[in-house]
Amino acid sequence: YLHVCGLDPVDAIGSLSAHIAHVHVKDHKGSNPHFEHLIPGDAEGGMDHAAWVRALRQSGFDGYAAVECFTDHPLDRACALGRQTMVEALKSLRTSGTMLSGN
Repeated sequence: YLHVCGLDPVDAIGSLSAHIAHVHVKDHKGSNPHFEHLIPGDAEGGMDHAAWVRALRQSGFDGYAAVECFTDHPLDRACALGRQTMVEALKSLRTSGTMLSGN
C-alpha cells in the first residue's frame, strides 16, 4: 500500500528496515482512493519490483515475500505472472552486485 498511497517503497525500506518481518507484494494502477490491485508484473502496474527487492536485500532482509495474485484473471495466469516478475526482480540482484546469501 505504500506505493498506492504515493510513497516510495525504496525510501520506506530504508527508514523501516529494522521493523520489516515479511512483505506482501502486489501491483496496482491508479492511486488512493481510486485504484485497482493488479498482479505483480501486470503491464498496467506502476511498481519497480527490482528496485524494492534490491533495497530489501541491501537492508539485510532475509525473510519471505508473499506474492499476492488475487485478481479477476485466471489463477494460473496470475500465479505465473507473479512468479516470473519475482524471478526477474531476483535476477536483478546478480546484475546489481547485490547477491543473495549462499549464491
